[in-house]
Amino acid sequence: MNTIELLQIRSFSEADKQKAIELFNGVKMTGRKLPGKIQLFTNKALATDLTICLHWDTNCHNQLKSSFAQRLTAALKHFGWISHSILEPMEEKTSCLKN
Repeated sequence: MNTIELLQIRSFSEADKQKAIELFNGVKMTGRKLPGKIQLFTNKALATDLTICLHWDTNCHNQLKSSFAQRLTAALKHFGWISHSILEPMEEKTSCLKN
């Protein structure tokens, strides 16, 4: 089971959103205690909103906010308001529909 750490950013402006995207694209995935995968999402309804999703293997991450995400949050806070949370799955369902 994986833990997900979310950074939700409400950028101050479109220009700040672009700077946040540039910062995300410049993140180096080297070192210790890194997430297995990082994804960047844009909000289709709110043009200045972004979400960064850090996928952690529960064997290498505890219930505290990671230092990696805290550093990323500190860098991104110049471009907007940030919400930082940790999510853990309760149960999973898959669709039975076939294409």
